[in-house]
Amino acid sequence: MVKAIKEKEPDVYIAGYKTKANGKSVAILWKNGKSQILSNKKKNSKAFHVYVTDQNVYVAGVEENIQGVYVAKLWVNGISHDLTDGNYKAEAYSVFVSGSDVYVAGRERNVQGISVSKVWKNGVAHSLSDGKFISWACDVFVTDNDLYAVGVERNEKDIEIAILWKNGIAYNLTDGTNNARASSIYVTETDIYVAGFECNAQDNAIAKLWKNKTEQNLTNGDYNAEACSVFVLNNNVYVAGYDGDDVGSAKLWINDEVQSLKNDNWCDVIAHSVYVYGNDVYVAGNDSWGAMLWKNGVNQSLFKGDSSEIASYVFVK
Repeated sequence: MVKAIKEKEPDVYIAGYKTKANGKSVAILWKNGKSQILSNKKKNSKAFHVYVTDQNVYVAGVEENIQGVYVAKLWVNGISHDLTDGNYKAEAYSVFVSGSDVYVAGRERNVQGISVSKVWKNGVAHSLSDGKFISWACDVFVTDNDLYAVGVERNEKDIEIAILWKNGIAYNLTDGTNNARASSIYVTETDIYVAGFECNAQDNAIAKLWKNKTEQNLTNGDYNAEACSVFVLNNNVYVAGYDGDDVGSAKLWINDEVQSLKNDNWCDVIAHSVYVYGNDVYVAGNDSWGAMLWKNGVNQSLFKGDSSEIASYVFVK
């Protein structure tokens, strides 16, 4: 009798951080629930995003230098690389690998102290905004030699506009009437999907999904909400975020259906990131008790209930 070969379970990577008792934050990468500290623990650090290839694990984040200035960081297989020189505050929010090229999205202050949207390609910085108004890039995606990024830029009235950049050219997703943000992007062969939010006249944030710059409201605006992450596979669109409509407000939208992601505690929950692998949907987030991971809507016990832990992004390989 031939024994059936059990298919290997994929590895689940989660980028995040932990706040210690002394108030300092420490950048962490979890692999299948086992944590790896990325910083030296002497200065504040945070990990926001992870991307995994067959050979390498890339983590984007920040770490304070000896002068107390945040430096944009890329950790490759646990080894730290500075993206900025530490003269001006900077953050790295997202990392994407295309072929042999590594792209990181974030921001760096200029000499006037204004935040400038940046994409670093193989460590070389490229500005997406001109430094006239505050701006930052939240996410980056590369396909067919096209570079996409999404984020925020304030206008002359200090209102935040959701922005999509393609090959350095900026496209406004909102008109600047109300504050908005583009947080996540996914590009297929035919379509560009962007997740974020826009506030209404009552200043409640409405979770939004833009497809090819056309908006779709995911929530009704009665409560604050946000679409934090978007993933597309086999013509299905997955969006993770939250809606303040009830306690336990983490949400997963799949096409036109929405489900609440529950926790074991009676407290608010936020879903930060969604990743689909095969037939399984993974969502990373938080409640007030700590970092959380859901697989197909079921809470996974990968964390120890430490309220100081934040799960920022999940990647499955």
